Amino acid sequence: MRLTLLTKWPLLASRIHRASDSAPLPPPISLPVIIPSASEADTDPPLDVVPEADGWTWPAAQARLAAAYEHGGVARFAETAVGELEAEAELERNRGLAVSSQARTRS
Repeated sequence: MRLTLLTKWPLLASRIHRASDSAPLPPPISLPVIIPSASEADTDPPLDVVPEADGWTWPAAQARLAAAYEHGGVARFAETAVGELEAEAELERNRGLAVSSQARTRS
């Protein structure tokens, strides 16, 4: 391993194995850290509200997902997808309850 380091990366090896009489290395350059303040223009627009389960449709959900991806990237898309999945699950539960109650009334 030492031989590989000495032959393949001589600059790194020279920095690791420098003589004690050589000049010390300069300190690493530190860049100033600037944290921008959040302003009204920098904040994400609010997410489109997912309609109640009765008004949920796939075409509308696809439009909301596309808009979320365009405005906020993958993170915003994922947040919106969770809301869409919850709305779809609620719709399926409501349909299941309606079908089971109709079956009971027929019996």
